[in-house]
Amino acid sequence: MEDLRQQMQAETTPFRLRAMPKPRWRAFVGEHPPRKDDEGGIDDRDRVVGVNTETFYTALIRESVVDPALDEEDWAYLLGGEVQDEQGKTLAVEARLTSRQFDDLADAAWGLNRRDIDVPFSPAASRMTRGSGTE
Repeated sequence: MEDLRQQMQAETTPFRLRAMPKPRWRAFVGEHPPRKDDEGGIDDRDRVVGVNTETFYTALIRESVVDPALDEEDWAYLLGGEVQDEQGKTLAVEARLTSRQFDDLADAAWGLNRRDIDVPFSPAASRMTRGSGTE
């Protein structure tokens, strides 16, 4: 089991994400308007979040990931898409991220931009900052 754990750890890539400033967030959401149904209303698939869920989450991950730095080929490898081979031929690439991995990244990116930030309480840090700027 320990060998397997070490093998898995060696193949794990951490991702660092960053939230968007408010003006960029608003513009970004506007770039993914919800789809319309046959009557001109918001499609049920997009009603809860208010964006085109087909395009939004993939774009949100790409916009939020700051490390590792990924090029178009890397993104295609992770999320699926198209790449050019050496002869310029377009090849379809199947996504390598599992549904769970994709959802975890999308949830982290959504949380950075839309949820409260919960800073863990640290008694030591509290003692160090006590009195600074409050007097």
